[in-house]
Amino acid sequence: MQFSLSADEQDLRSSLRGFLATLVTAADHERICASEDGFDRDVWKRLASQGWLDLHAMSAEADGSAWPVAGVIMAEEYGRVPVPAPVELVAGFLLPLLDRLAPGSFGLDHADDAFVDGVPAVSVTSLAGLVYPGQEPPAAGLVAEERGSLVLLSGELATVQFAGSASSLFVPVELSGGWALARVDLTADGVQLERVTTVDPGRRSAHVTLAAVEVGPEDLVRQAADGSPLTGPLTDAFLSYLLFLDGKAVGACEVLLERTVAYVCDREQFGVPIGSFQAVKHKVADMATAIESSRSLASYTAWQVSRGDTDAAEAVLASRLHCADAYRRVCELAIQCHGGMGFTWEVGLHVWYRSATYDAAVAGLTMADLARVLGGAA
Repeated sequence: MQFSLSADEQDLRSSLRGFLATLVTAADHERICASEDGFDRDVWKRLASQGWLDLHAMSAEADGSAWPVAGVIMAEEYGRVPVPAPVELVAGFLLPLLDRLAPGSFGLDHADDAFVDGVPAVSVTSLAGLVYPGQEPPAAGLVAEERGSLVLLSGELATVQFAGSASSLFVPVELSGGWALARVDLTADGVQLERVTTVDPGRRSAHVTLAAVEVGPEDLVRQAADGSPLTGPLTDAFLSYLLFLDGKAVGACEVLLERTVAYVCDREQFGVPIGSFQAVKHKVADMATAIESSRSLASYTAWQVSRGDTDAAEAVLASRLHCADAYRRVCELAIQCHGGMGFTWEVGLHVWYRSATYDAAVAGLTMADLARVLGGAA
């Protein structure tokens, strides 16, 4: 089976690549990550206002299938140009989920325009156990207490991306009547933020502690637009998020390969390019193999999700683990092929290596989870 983009989709992808190349240069990335917040509101506003975050809506099929192949392929562009912002959580999870809610939910008439003036914080750690039963999220999670029309949230959420720069937090919560999506005012009484350092300076995070924080009915959605329980849309959005990470990993690996090939063809030793040495050729070939296998698996998995296959969740988990491992491996090979230069910050390979390390742990999913899920399915 071959997956390819239509002419219109290719033009869209090319436009996104060009836009991101001007949005965040290497110097911009270094400057933003070195700032106090690790976040640039002007960069975010340009990104959100141009509509490039709603890839799900751009690539949606006529029948409304969730996150088809074209969307995952376009997500590759965010791997080529890392943006210090919660792109994968907003574009991969929040916007696809809001598309399934009734118009006007949370007072948002046009979800893609709602976050232009402010970045939202999003936490999805609680959904790992929902989608993959038996998987324990890394955070303590939240406890919801219902009091009439109000819900009181208490608990901890670890390493919430850009919580220190956001005014609101979107988080799935489990209530007595099922799952819901809550919007928490991060400036409300009972909210405490503790900024933390992660391996990726491009994803500045904070621990969020909630102590009986009130969430009113206007900040709580319990059903999808069609009146169905929110469990299905939350599951689909979580899978979309994991697939977005897969697409981003493929794009990052692709640009690392391009940079490595350019370097080994230019760098000479003993009067010849080091790319002519067999050991270097093997490493480059391993990088190319990892990229193609990841792209094929991610595209096929996205196709399974768009079809609503019964084993889509298992396929997404397998794809996520494979792409995460390939991403780290390609980073390591790129650094090795650059020799001593590969370890320097001037070359910039550390940006992708740190991102790969972060993404591999972000959902807390392991090979043990895959073995348990596959065993249960069997």
